[in-house]
Amino acid sequence: MLSPQNRQMLKNLAEYGPLVVFFILYYTNKDLFWATGGLLIATVISVLLTYYIERRLPFLPIFTAFAVGIFGGLTLILQDDLFIKIRPTVVNIIFGLVLLIGLVKNKLFLKILLSKALQISDYAWRIMTIRWAIFFFILALLNEIVWRTQDEEFWVNYKVFGVMLLNFFFLAFHIPFIQRNQIKETTLPDKENQEKP
Repeated sequence: MLSPQNRQMLKNLAEYGPLVVFFILYYTNKDLFWATGGLLIATVISVLLTYYIERRLPFLPIFTAFAVGIFGGLTLILQDDLFIKIRPTVVNIIFGLVLLIGLVKNKLFLKILLSKALQISDYAWRIMTIRWAIFFFILALLNEIVWRTQDEEFWVNYKVFGVMLLNFFFLAFHIPFIQRNQIKETTLPDKENQEKP
């Protein structure tokens, strides 16, 4: 049985490990193909680790592994770095579209994914869904601008550090909104304190 600390450490390793491997291999060899190969292997290990921790395979790690497998595989097979560079664009567009389509169909996918961590009103979930969808589209656009206008090393740095910072600031921006819309748990009074008829 994993302790909470070990569990969290393994979850962080599964989440960030592939990106760290990608970054290290790129800067060790200055070769995007080597880095992509490492990313593929690290992603498979990440999925196995996630299954070990959760005893199930959540949607996001599976989708990420699928996208890395498709675009990373095409990059290595065809020896064309275009595919690994457009992967963030395609993935972010898909995430944005899924959120908006779910919203139209009254499916709050963010709530389904994050309801254990956040207790906020459905109104707040809808606002968050719209904002996250827009954010994903912005990330897709930024990725296209960066890889098309900058050199490979700049794109790698943006992918590893730039996107991480953007995510951090986007999440930090939402803290006051989440606090304002948090649902406070109501507790029923004890039987002893209830008035007798």
